[in-house]
Amino acid sequence: MGPFKKYLLLVVPLLWKVFLIVFCATMFGAFAGDTKVEKPETAFEQQWKELITIYNALEEYTPADLDPKEIFYGGIRGMLATLDPHTHFLDDDAFSYMREEQEGSFFGIGISFDISPDGYLRVVAPIDGTPAQLLGIRAGDRIVKIDGESTKNITEVEVIRKLRGQKGSKVVITIQRESQPELKDITIVRDRIPLLTVREPYLIRPDIGYIKVTQFSKPTKEELIKALEILKEQGMKKLVLDLRNNPGGLLDQAVEVSDIFIDKGNKIVMTDGRIPSSHFEFVATTPDTYKDLPIIILVNSNSASASEIVAGALQDLDRALIVGERTYGKGLVQRQYPLEPRSLGTALQITTAKYFTPSQRCIQKSYKTQHDLLAFHVEKTHTPLDEERDQVFFSRGGRKLEGGGGIVPDIVLEQTFPDILLKLLIKDMFFSFAINFASQHQSIERDFEVSDQLFDEFRAFAEQGGVEEITEQDWLKDKEQVRIWIKQEIISAFFGLDAKLRVANEHDTQLVEALKLFDQAQELLETYRAAMPTEQQP
Repeated sequence: MGPFKKYLLLVVPLLWKVFLIVFCATMFGAFAGDTKVEKPETAFEQQWKELITIYNALEEYTPADLDPKEIFYGGIRGMLATLDPHTHFLDDDAFSYMREEQEGSFFGIGISFDISPDGYLRVVAPIDGTPAQLLGIRAGDRIVKIDGESTKNITEVEVIRKLRGQKGSKVVITIQRESQPELKDITIVRDRIPLLTVREPYLIRPDIGYIKVTQFSKPTKEELIKALEILKEQGMKKLVLDLRNNPGGLLDQAVEVSDIFIDKGNKIVMTDGRIPSSHFEFVATTPDTYKDLPIIILVNSNSASASEIVAGALQDLDRALIVGERTYGKGLVQRQYPLEPRSLGTALQITTAKYFTPSQRCIQKSYKTQHDLLAFHVEKTHTPLDEERDQVFFSRGGRKLEGGGGIVPDIVLEQTFPDILLKLLIKDMFFSFAINFASQHQSIERDFEVSDQLFDEFRAFAEQGGVEEITEQDWLKDKEQVRIWIKQEIISAFFGLDAKLRVANEHDTQLVEALKLFDQAQELLETYRAAMPTEQQP
């Protein structure tokens, strides 16, 4: 018996066992213990016989060597691709990375990274207090080798696999630094790297606190409480909670974050699916610690999942003013099923229900046709169907709310960028210029400003770098926008990503306009208070 058939004998029974449980469960109540519906075993058995026949036939496939594992995984992915876009098969790497993201830490070297235009791994910024920072790794350093292997055309998944590992294990990275032609090998001992989900809080105005939450993982609630206490001690009277570009994360953290700002007994989110056990309501269990705090929540088209739960709950209860753009519209409850044997480290992530806000708005956008599914995969845009857009819901205080998937802000503010920025960003000009500048300067002041001379140097740098189709008129018209981006990247190179965020925020049109809307946020707070039981009112 060949190795391929031996592999089939091992995995096909597992495939049959797991998928029969998972895919049949929603049809005949396996998860809910409903035994009244007869399982259509014959139809499933027939389909699986055909699948096994195909696998066995591949034993004779001759054009190239076969990897049975890849064939098997490809079959699973093909089946799941016929379902919704969020149901996935997680191989050992993907499952491991997901668990690390949810736990809020991993063992590695401690860098934010990207892939440079020439295909090599590049450090965007070292993370404070990590092995990479302590050993002097800088923003802009190119990691051209990992353990002696070139990083040319490396993928993000490969980077994670190579740089993460067991605590105390070693990895050798080869660094190429701007203005230093010689390569340098650095041996780094892996250590725990925190995945902080709340950026450094600060007072964006004398009495307005600003907190940005980047995702929802296990530490998020505690990080947010700590940030709120810091700002409260500094004199915060109002709060901007920035959930833009937050892809979501753990449901329990979305619920607990919402619970911080609303009173005990208020509904936060509901789930509903095809089986009885999918019907569930999540309710606040603690008093609102910040009863006197008007809140503005910023969202955009990349705010998804857990972000939408928080925004939807606080909007429905009139607890916060939502500002920005319609959110992404990912409101699917997903359950993970680790596959046996557990040593394989693989899992299925299966959609089991949908999220609904307290007013019963469905957060999930619809996919009515195959074209809609294709649009999701290619463009990831969300234009509600007419019948969805016509749905009207109401907040607890009677405000009209729009349905159709996602969360429609109370105040819609679009954010656009001039074409010149897009052309310069595509060519990576701002980051590259900042790294070049940092290599020639030991330090700068935190109140650093971009002079006309430095602007001209950047323009020359960009033109030498091959940026095309930028006219003299474009340079003059959008000079201030370009100057801001130069400044924030140089600040980032010297002081890190949190310092960059502060600079960017001062010129962020959505945020600047949102800061003018606290009168409306205060009115909502009063509406929220009026709906509270008398014994809970301040």
